[in-house]
Amino acid sequence: MRPELMDDPSAPRGELARSLGFIRGVNRLLGGRRALLWHLNRWLGRWPHGRPVTLLDGGTGSADLPLAPRHW
Repeated sequence: MRPELMDDPSAPRGELARSLGFIRGVNRLLGGRRALLWHLNRWLGRWPHGRPVTLLDGGTGSADLPLAPRHW
């Protein structure tokens, strides 16, 4: 198995930026952010008021998914 090219420190910056932009576009077009926020809204509606919430980013690449709830 070969390592992920996005994790390679020597990956060309321009190619990396294009790849991350593509991931953001896919998330936008397929509704990834919208679906995440919809589910969080339902889940947090049952969450005890005042309790902190922690989200773990499991390698989303461009970080647009974990940033969406932060800006929400």
